[in-house]
Amino acid sequence: MPTLYSVLNFIALLVAIVGGSWELLVKPRLTQLGYGRALVPTNNGYCKKVPELAACESESLSSRHHGMPPSFLR
Repeated sequence: MPTLYSVLNFIALLVAIVGGSWELLVKPRLTQLGYGRALVPTNNGYCKKVPELAACESESLSSRHHGMPPSFLR
């Protein structure tokens, strides 16, 4: 029958292994995937709304971009 001391040692060792694995393996991968990164909106003040498009497009577009006719860019 294991003693309370050996059970506590096993639990402490298990916590140390899980914590070390988290810091060395899991946390860097989550950071690469963007977990915890703050999203900052940029360039939202210079948008030109085009009803045919789902998003706000830049005013620097020209008709040669993406084969769009000039009527989309007005």
